[in-house]
Amino acid sequence: MFSRYTTELDSERPSFHNIFTVPSGGSFQSIKTRAIVEHHGDDSGAGRWTCSKDPRMPNCVHIHKARDTLQKYVLSDSRATDPKASTKSLIYNNSGR
Repeated sequence: MFSRYTTELDSERPSFHNIFTVPSGGSFQSIKTRAIVEHHGDDSGAGRWTCSKDPRMPNCVHIHKARDTLQKYVLSDSRATDPKASTKSLIYNNSGR
């Protein structure tokens, strides 16, 4: 799921509040097992990212997936990824994935 609204239009680069629900892994997928990832920033992915499942991790697996999803929506390209979200800098959640 994805929700988006504009928070600032006065600048050259509009700012948005984006909300994603991201699967947490495992075979049972329900809304209760999904992480909620929020992004406050621009279309490039710059800004503040937070995750409900891993609130102390600035770049957990859920944020990484949400960053890619943002680019898919912004670019209208199902194969788009966020080039700034490198898997080398990915911090995994406690499941050891």
